[in-house]
Amino acid sequence: MLELYAEFQVALVGGGFFGHTHSVLEPYLAGCTVYCGPNVYRSSEYYQVKAIDDKKIFSLATIEQWRSECLNKIKQLENYMTTNLTNK
Repeated sequence: MLELYAEFQVALVGGGFFGHTHSVLEPYLAGCTVYCGPNVYRSSEYYQVKAIDDKKIFSLATIEQWRSECLNKIKQLENYMTTNLTNK
């Protein structure tokens, strides 16, 4: 996955709503801004990244917030692609 994270600016990490969150360190080290669910209390990775750069990792309280963030990032990507790729 690390190789794939490097291709993107944002990672929406699974888990964190009904159990613990998946790894947030890999997408962070690849340069992504990381979003995950609220159950980070057992994730030492989350707290390590948060201590280093609290503007690059976010814990969203609800699945609705996570979905909303997903949709916002998809719209931003669509706008970017429309603007930058169709004008070349």
